[in-house]
Amino acid sequence: MVYISSEFLDINPELQRKFGKTPILSGWHFGTEEIKGLYPSPLPPTIFSKIFNKHDVPAIIVFDILMCNTDRDNDGNYLIATHASSGKIYLYVIDHGYCFGGPNWNDTLLKDPIAPETPNVVKGMANLVDGTDPFRIPLNKLNELSVAQVEAIISEVPVEWGLAQEEKSAIIEFIMARKKYVGKILEKHESLFPLWRVRR
Repeated sequence: MVYISSEFLDINPELQRKFGKTPILSGWHFGTEEIKGLYPSPLPPTIFSKIFNKHDVPAIIVFDILMCNTDRDNDGNYLIATHASSGKIYLYVIDHGYCFGGPNWNDTLLKDPIAPETPNVVKGMANLVDGTDPFRIPLNKLNELSVAQVEAIISEVPVEWGLAQEEKSAIIEFIMARKKYVGKILEKHESLFPLWRVRR
């Protein structure tokens, strides 16, 4: 979480120009440290095969299915960069604005923990999922996720974001209900992962 004051915006007017039509307001924002060494878009087709942290890909896919992220397959929602000190290439995922089916979700829509069911997967990432049981570790971790852990995360959402109590409750109920279906959704859409269950 990053707090941006009105004074900071006043002395950095270029931020408003950089982000165009979307004005930046003072208050709490979700932010990450700047990632340097980025590959420019469009990415070369072979870049995914060079990613060092490909072991993180199954967990990313499990997270996206759990959160019903419908917009991962968009080259603005993941980054690939060369680490300055090691020279290794890393994959980063960003921009989760389309979780819960999209930015216009509400507590009524979250009553259905299954829809939409089809995972939104980047083809280059899907091709990194291989072996006979690539999702075992993230699914086991997901199975251990408790209501108390989700409640603790939701409790940290800033008041300024205007999340109503019924919306908070709906998110918690949605996540706890949907986590039971993630493994089944993966198995149903196994064809998205051409190397899954291929023994090496």
